[in-house]
Amino acid sequence: MKRRIEDILSTDGIYVSPTMGVSMRPMLRQGRDRIIVVPVTGRLKRYDVPLYRRGKDYVLHRIVKVRPEDYVVLGDNCLAKEYVRDEQIIGVLTAFYRNTRYVSVGNPFYRFYAAAWQLTHPLRLATARFRRVYSALCRRLTGEDE
Repeated sequence: MKRRIEDILSTDGIYVSPTMGVSMRPMLRQGRDRIIVVPVTGRLKRYDVPLYRRGKDYVLHRIVKVRPEDYVVLGDNCLAKEYVRDEQIIGVLTAFYRNTRYVSVGNPFYRFYAAAWQLTHPLRLATARFRRVYSALCRRLTGEDE
């Protein structure tokens, strides 16, 4: 029987697993990198990466804003922000293995990456909107919409 992540964290105090999904690319690569998650102790901070539940799914996204009632989170490869409450959070990323290289989230280079990636969000959002409008315009001009 497969153990739930919550059970592993409560008994072992640590959860190590390969990544699944593409929402945290380019930082985490699906099936190639391994994450290290520990239980949460207290409120999280901006740029922390909580593991939380969304329905039956587990999600690992970065906190972009801390609010009194919740957190605003965003996957590195996502455009839409989500809102997560403390009670949804199961654990927090402390490090990951990129191939065989250990990367701590306390590393100054990692913190720089997190801040820089967040600063590019408006540009990535504008680029995605432009692509949608451009694609729709091309379809109309070529008659593919009809």
